[in-house]
Amino acid sequence: MACHQSGGAREGGLTAGNPKHTMPRSVVAWQSKAEWDQVMVGLYCGDFQAQRDALDRVSAWKSRYGHRMPLAVECTADLIRCKILDASGGLKSHELVLTYGLALVRFVNLITERKQKIVIVPLRRLATEVQSAPVSLKLYPLWGSK
Repeated sequence: MACHQSGGAREGGLTAGNPKHTMPRSVVAWQSKAEWDQVMVGLYCGDFQAQRDALDRVSAWKSRYGHRMPLAVECTADLIRCKILDASGGLKSHELVLTYGLALVRFVNLITERKQKIVIVPLRRLATEVQSAPVSLKLYPLWGSK
């Protein structure tokens, strides 16, 4: 696993000769910010081969990171996987419906989970809030959350 850090922090969150606190290290599954960006671009592009390559990277990340994998990345990968399976024609229609259904339910749960906090909010109200948010706020902030 690679370490993704800000501010050049060393072990313990302190830099040598400088007692100021810096941002602590966080261990992530991807090797660099460039790899992270490459996978995001690959998942969102229209080229099926690039999407398959990006899905392979996400699978490798998941094997390294396990249950700590950002849910937004997993949900995006699930939806792209459904799209590829749909285009390949390899699944029967009822299998495809179940696959899309599972991916969409996980995605909706991810979006609504962040809004729930402590008080239970009706799904209809959450859906209205999500629908009224600008498109750029609906998808991309979830990727940058970890």
